[in-house]
Amino acid sequence: VCGLHTRGKTYLARATNIVSHTGGRFRPGGRLARSAPPLTETQVHSLRPLPGAQTLPPGSRFGLLVTEDDCSLETLEPGRVPVAVMGATSTSSRSPLPVGTPARDFAMRAVADGTERVATHFGIPAQSVSGENWHTALVAWSRSCGLDAIVTAYAPVGPVAEQIARARQELSAHGVELTEVRRSYDECTWPYATRGYFRLKSRIPELLGRLGLIGAGKQGRQATG
Repeated sequence: VCGLHTRGKTYLARATNIVSHTGGRFRPGGRLARSAPPLTETQVHSLRPLPGAQTLPPGSRFGLLVTEDDCSLETLEPGRVPVAVMGATSTSSRSPLPVGTPARDFAMRAVADGTERVATHFGIPAQSVSGENWHTALVAWSRSCGLDAIVTAYAPVGPVAEQIARARQELSAHGVELTEVRRSYDECTWPYATRGYFRLKSRIPELLGRLGLIGAGKQGRQATG
């Protein structure tokens, strides 16, 4: 397993885990690396504060934008019913190398499924961006639907965040606001997700209480016990 989440740290695969989690189908005894040099990169990514939560302008006529970063916008809590929904992918921007067909197909199907669920949930029309030139397609979509704003899930970094940044500038020039909304769950948990999992783990009981889920958690433990 490799990754750059924790600088200088490596995770060696264990044969016992592979046997356990594949139901005994794979037994790589004696064939796994015993050591591995940590991966490094030249760029240092400094921490930056979580930006303030954006809110939808009151009375605005808005549409929802489903991306491959978040395909469950029916749970986004926009506060009002949207006018329409659009799905868009940014798969080709994941790598400087060509992105494989299976990855493209998976992302397209996931976004199409999410877009359909939003349309069914709110009873609104849906369409998809053909290609990955979002800003042009979103401007045209906002005009055809008479939108004042487009709402999507907050994307911290990556291809979706870069597409949103470009689209926001173009939409603003046409009088349309692009708003990134975070769920109350994200608002509670993300401030503690700055240094691996364990800092967040220690806050779970407190967070469950703040989200009103502590009662459900206790009942679940009693039921399974």
